[in-house]
Amino acid sequence: MNIGIFLGFLAACAYGSAAVFARIGLKSLPAGAVTLLGLWAGFICLTITIFSLNQHRDLLDVGVSTLSLMALLGVTGFCLGRFSFYRGISYIGVARATPIVASNPLVSTVLAITLGGEKLHFLTGIGTIAIIGGISLILSESLSEKIQTVKKNDKTTLIIGYFIYLLASICYGIAGFLGKILVFLENFVLLAN
Repeated sequence: MNIGIFLGFLAACAYGSAAVFARIGLKSLPAGAVTLLGLWAGFICLTITIFSLNQHRDLLDVGVSTLSLMALLGVTGFCLGRFSFYRGISYIGVARATPIVASNPLVSTVLAITLGGEKLHFLTGIGTIAIIGGISLILSESLSEKIQTVKKNDKTTLIIGYFIYLLASICYGIAGFLGKILVFLENFVLLAN
């Protein structure tokens, strides 16, 4: 099996289980605290991994522009995206809104085409249409089902929850696009040397 496929599957499992653990944590902590704890845990695990793989020297070779993009990616995806995701969980739950956050490839695709100069391929177009269709189905079913059975104040909460999840999706999509720029920038620097 291709290592990339395995790592992608592992990442999907990690993201899915993280949302469930976050929901448990949100019962006793606010979204900001859950986000901070998650970021610290990730920082500790990543630091141990970097040093155990003896890659800590590579961090010293990174240029200022790359570090700036890395910081922007971290703020956009890991801080704003994750905070919005966790905040949205407290409004409407994991199962109902996770597919909306999973639409972040749509944001990345739009940014890659409009700002990154990439071409839209046939299968990417079909995937984009499928994402939009899936989100439409989820929202129409969930909103019509929920709005018919909830009070006026709860309708506002539901709409706020979906809006927050949309914000999380946009943040994650921007982070994906910034990741593409970082990979391109680092490959360009490696080729130039």
